[in-house]
Amino acid sequence: MDKDEDILSHKYATTILLYLLDNGSSKKTDLQQVSTMHTIDKLLPLLENSGLISIEEQRLGRRIYAIQLTDKGKRIAEGLKKAEQAVYSQEDLHALPPNYTDQFKNLSAVTHLNVLDDRIAIRDLNYGGAGHDRIVFVYLKLNGNNIIRLWCEVDKVFDCVHTKYAWSLPDVQAMTQIQYAKGNINRVQK
Repeated sequence: MDKDEDILSHKYATTILLYLLDNGSSKKTDLQQVSTMHTIDKLLPLLENSGLISIEEQRLGRRIYAIQLTDKGKRIAEGLKKAEQAVYSQEDLHALPPNYTDQFKNLSAVTHLNVLDDRIAIRDLNYGGAGHDRIVFVYLKLNGNNIIRLWCEVDKVFDCVHTKYAWSLPDVQAMTQIQYAKGNINRVQK
């Protein structure tokens, strides 16, 4: 896990970045809206050392800290915001079909391959009823509307039983947000 991914795994670090993206340069005390001062005091140096924020000390009778996103921090915060919007959008992109247990009965996640950064491997059991299994890779991609979707290598589509199964797995959404924030998700080539 690299330094940026490590800091972004802290739930309040991403909240601070998103707050700064929405509100611009803010005083340290303004950040108490997102967390406790103890947590903020712990996270701000880590975010600054990662190059995501800059902290400027100002003296106006007492010490005031002005905190703002760096260019790198802004790019990451914008990526987090897009990922958040995709996850919580009104459009239900990843709804499971009503008969999903029947559709998913021959699929299983291949856990030793799930460590790959931009894809998940799914084992399609007894493919075609011939007694043979196959591995299907499902990749994180942006569709034509810049919405993060899962794209099936075999079916060459965003919406198939393999992508729906992948979205039903608990860690896929978290992996999606981290990879998008790191800039590892690409547009599908037509």
